Amino acid sequence: MSISISKIKNADLDDIRNLQPEGWSDIIPAFKFYCASGFCYPFKLIADNKTIGCGCAIILERTAWLAHIIVSPEYRRNGLGSIIVSHLMYFLTDKNIQTVSLIATDDGLPVYQKFGFEKTENYLILAKDTEASNEIPDCEVLPFIEKYRKEIYSLDQTASGENRIKVLQNMLSESFICIKEGVLSGYFIPSLGEGLITAVDTESGISLLKHKNPLKLSIPEANSAAIHYAVSHGFTEQKSLCRMTFGNKLNRKPEYIYSRISGYLG
Repeated sequence: MSISISKIKNADLDDIRNLQPEGWSDIIPAFKFYCASGFCYPFKLIADNKTIGCGCAIILERTAWLAHIIVSPEYRRNGLGSIIVSHLMYFLTDKNIQTVSLIATDDGLPVYQKFGFEKTENYLILAKDTEASNEIPDCEVLPFIEKYRKEIYSLDQTASGENRIKVLQNMLSESFICIKEGVLSGYFIPSLGEGLITAVDTESGISLLKHKNPLKLSIPEANSAAIHYAVSHGFTEQKSLCRMTFGNKLNRKPEYIYSRISGYLG
């Protein structure tokens, strides 16, 4: 089987759509984001004159992510996932990247372990069947205020251990914030992945969760307060996902994360 790898462009998105894995959220918005963002490098794997796989490298200053590594079902078990990972890791070798992160499915876990990725933590995926009830937040939730932009960037870096300004900067105008005694205590960005919520204290985090009013949540196991809130409000655990890292460990605070971005950025 002759294979090749090349950069994905907007014209390729219909072919990428055909790779949609069962049970995953729609992958096309993420690939549109990749194609439009200069720090993202999406690639496609071609065999038999058709796109049979894909993957993306996302570079955030000195850290990076591998995302949406997919192989078409009929071509699996042939080492093609490893070829995609190898290409992405080789692509990152000359970029002075200190840490590479990813979220692993059960099928992908052994592939990433072979490349030296190590498990760092799990995320719990929780959902509820009934319509979410509108709850009044415990502290005031405000639309984004420009003067708190740098505080959002700083809090995000504390929580994630990464400089994600390039990801956040164009989405903050749609965000919501909590302010305590004039200081930012949390923020919610609805348009970013699964709706990122980060907060330094439980009251702010839960208030933003109430404002989000979700039917599905993805929460780091380290955030016991968010998990307790979800379970006590009718959410049940659906599955867990493994976060993995290659290289230097990140200095981060997952207990500040009440709703993660998504599998492609944490």
